[in-house]
Amino acid sequence: MAFLAIRASNGLFLCRASIPVAYRTKELLQTRRGNLHRTLTRIGSKISIERVNSAPADTDYIFDRYLEGSSTLPGKRILLIGCGTIGSFLAQQLAQCGAGSRDGELTLVDPDLLYPANLGRHLLGAPFLYENKANACAEFIMEQLPPLNIRPVANYAESVEIGPSLYDLVIDATGEEALSIALNHRAVKARPASPPFLFVWLEGNGAVAKSVLTGDLDHVCLKCLKPRLAQAPRHKTLKSAEDIIVERNAACGAGAYVPFPVSRSVGAAALACDHVLDWANGVNNDRFRSRTVDNAKAYNIADSSPSDRLTVPPAGSLTLEWQPQRYVLIHPHCMQAMSAYTQRQERDREAGGIFLGSYRGAHIEIRAITHPLRQDRRERHLFDRSDPGHQAAAKTAWAKSGETTTFTGEWHTHPENNPFPSSRDLQTWKGLIANTTDPLVFIILGWSSNWYGVGYRRRVYSAKPI
Repeated sequence: MAFLAIRASNGLFLCRASIPVAYRTKELLQTRRGNLHRTLTRIGSKISIERVNSAPADTDYIFDRYLEGSSTLPGKRILLIGCGTIGSFLAQQLAQCGAGSRDGELTLVDPDLLYPANLGRHLLGAPFLYENKANACAEFIMEQLPPLNIRPVANYAESVEIGPSLYDLVIDATGEEALSIALNHRAVKARPASPPFLFVWLEGNGAVAKSVLTGDLDHVCLKCLKPRLAQAPRHKTLKSAEDIIVERNAACGAGAYVPFPVSRSVGAAALACDHVLDWANGVNNDRFRSRTVDNAKAYNIADSSPSDRLTVPPAGSLTLEWQPQRYVLIHPHCMQAMSAYTQRQERDREAGGIFLGSYRGAHIEIRAITHPLRQDRRERHLFDRSDPGHQAAAKTAWAKSGETTTFTGEWHTHPENNPFPSSRDLQTWKGLIANTTDPLVFIILGWSSNWYGVGYRRRVYSAKPI
């Protein structure tokens, strides 16, 4: 029996030829093989030809046919950390987009085993119970798509070497904030040699899925989206963190978990898969993305590419540097408003107020101030900010901005040419910075010059205009 395959532009054609038993001799098929075509021509009527139905199953056909004009993932070296409720579905979707084909590789990392509690929202089922998730996901996917090169690592992410010579893209699908921050720190520390990182996670009870692609020096890292863990993120989506439900099955000794349906896991994986495909095609215009599925618990936030740097300063802005590569941007109208209270006349009393602005990664942007109010104590050599209107203004700005504009420091005047903080000033400021983990800006305005400083972690640093 022999097969003949003919590949043409319009398809692949196969036929099977059955040679009569009398002619299946060693002498004919091997010794006289050079004359085989003549022999077969002479006995052509005795050979049965059967048409064979076929279908293409090469990587180009399987992985590229649904994305005409776009690149998929064959040839890419992708590291996926986490094969849990998001990562397992994402691993399958990446594989169906060609990850691990041709000379590429899809590496799956997870130290955990698959338990019965996982089955309700995981790619794998009962046949893989008590097996390592990375090993089991690799086995399952390669059974469905045999041509792929998938390498499982049944270990912690910290044990995996990461570098541009090893991977084109690293994906964190663990949804574990502490681990994600550690991976982000690892990537930022290795810049610019680190490969790009894609983080994907769910917030609330699966109310919103988020992903962010990092690695570009001009755009945010994961930590920039939430510089302080105890405060709201830059792009607030959850309407109330108190509405998050956490459950625990005490009877079986299982740990606490956040309940949400498997559809949320699949949706987060799909968000990340689309993000990866855009990365593969050089489409990076929206590095931060979110998909809200529960409008009662979460806001809809537009996709964007936020920068980790300060906004472009308006003309006349003042920029201060208080630590290497750590800046304060003060909008011009704020400086103009404060300068109006300079004590140039003998009868002028000290004035002051607070700063309202936002934290942008390691930087501070001040966009508004409060003015002296009626209940403030004002004397020639004293200002006591005692009117509750200052605090009320801060609360109003916080609420209207979606919890991004906040109290960022305070200012006041001194009746002297070149002001310097008094012992009372330093005592007041140390009390303020003791109650926050954020840096606070302090400015004293004088006749000829101003004093600038930033209080952070029980210390007050002098800041210099640049």
